[in-house]
Amino acid sequence: MTRRFESLLDPCGNWMIWDRSLDLPAIYQGQVLEGLEAEDARKLASLLNVMNDIEPAGTADEHTRAGKQNGAA
Repeated sequence: MTRRFESLLDPCGNWMIWDRSLDLPAIYQGQVLEGLEAEDARKLASLLNVMNDIEPAGTADEHTRAGKQNGAA
């Protein structure tokens, strides 16, 4: 099964979380998940995938849309 979130190394050498479902950087509680250390990014992507697996359908997308509406994209 393909996981929704993955950690990626950006061109500047920082890590970020990528949302494969939206094909955009992941946003959580209005914050773009970028500029992370490698281990933090790996753990955060794993946590987001677990949360995505247990949340009712559509809830994770609502968080992302809310972040964009608040100007965090």
